[in-house]
Amino acid sequence: TARADMESRLDCIEKGSDAFMEKPFSIDELRTRIHALIRRRKSLREKSLQAFLPPSAGHGIPSFRDLFLEKLASCIQKGLSDPALNVEELSRQMSLSRTHLYRRVSHLTGFTPLELLRNARLEAAAHMFRKGHDNVYRVMLDVGYSNASHFASNFKKHFGQNPSEYIRKSTKMNQ
Repeated sequence: TARADMESRLDCIEKGSDAFMEKPFSIDELRTRIHALIRRRKSLREKSLQAFLPPSAGHGIPSFRDLFLEKLASCIQKGLSDPALNVEELSRQMSLSRTHLYRRVSHLTGFTPLELLRNARLEAAAHMFRKGHDNVYRVMLDVGYSNASHFASNFKKHFGQNPSEYIRKSTKMNQ
């Protein structure tokens, strides 16, 4: 911005800006800030995903964030095989409006509720494939998908290979 006064800076920060740069600015500074923001977002996403892994032997009083993410993970895990589990149902189970759930989950995890649900289903499918399940259709149903092409497409986007390739590679690694 061309406005470099303190009031403008504070206003931008208060409104949620991640960075404030005055004109003229350096391309190197812009690139550095962008890379730093991307690193921070990735770090936040990775930390948030840890909430959906099995709990470790931590001590202390859980925070509101921890309790919220634990309840969310529990709702997702319980309904994983139910194709009817969607964002609407998840928001009902969490006793939040869809909008409020979206905002809170996005803020805490960097993912939308739909992305979390889809990733949980795909990770569960991959886990089943690694454990020796080789019937793609059965696994697809077990993780709450009812459309084979949709499952295969999402799986390939997430893992970079279709389910059959993933099974083959998992089988070779386990031998």
